[in-house]
Amino acid sequence: GALTSFPALASLNQRLQSLMCFEIDAHSPIDPAEERWRVFTVWDKGPPRPAKRKAEADAPSGATPPELAAAATVFLFQRWVEGRPRLVVKVCQVLVLPPHRRRGHASSLLRCLCAYALQHDAIELTVEDPSPAFRLVRDLVDLDMCRERNLLIPTTAGAPMGEQARQEARQALRITDEQIARCYEMRCLEMLMAELGALPENETAPASPPGGISGAPLSEAAEALARPFRLNVKRRLNRKYEETLKAIDEPAARKAELEALYQALADEYRLLLERR
Repeated sequence: GALTSFPALASLNQRLQSLMCFEIDAHSPIDPAEERWRVFTVWDKGPPRPAKRKAEADAPSGATPPELAAAATVFLFQRWVEGRPRLVVKVCQVLVLPPHRRRGHASSLLRCLCAYALQHDAIELTVEDPSPAFRLVRDLVDLDMCRERNLLIPTTAGAPMGEQARQEARQALRITDEQIARCYEMRCLEMLMAELGALPENETAPASPPGGISGAPLSEAAEALARPFRLNVKRRLNRKYEETLKAIDEPAARKAELEALYQALADEYRLLLERR
């Protein structure tokens, strides 16, 4: 039912929306009378605290009242797929309160949403206009879940993703095709970094990050390993940004723009992998 059917939840949402308007760019409050909205919360119980009065020294310690640590609003809608309507779970607003940041609450919230999507047989869990910080958390959580379930394991660093691997990841995690591609490419880069690290020192370019991420030249042996990965990523980026790239008339400029997109993405992947 609608949030207005549950007074306590409606009151909580009203307070959440007041906080979110200060934390989320272009924030727009949700309609509590719309039945398709859901609110998810994470509460931090905190460490137990001792009883306050000396007379209670022998009594059990009191528990710290739980504090709201994070919350998300989710919109549910139907998409027609293969002749029937299927549920889509769209994450619209996410807030982690300042005292509880950098403690893994956003990751816990995302895992909870993934479990919700699976429990309700949603076809997809998507995020509306994620901020750079939330996209980072999303990538880390999705990558971790792929590792935990042995999903999207490349045969080689330069091998294209197979359709079976894509379907298995979609079925297990209900994440978008874009996220599946990102996770697969990160796993490929992880493999590539290991392969480059195994090369003799004289066969890798000094101070050059794996895969030519910085744009620095690679040795012949390293380039042979890195090139298939780079081409696979560029093919996907070329499809994703097809309209933008086609608007660039000069072939050299178009090629330079694609290279810039690749370098930015590869650097992003490298930073993500360093955090794992």
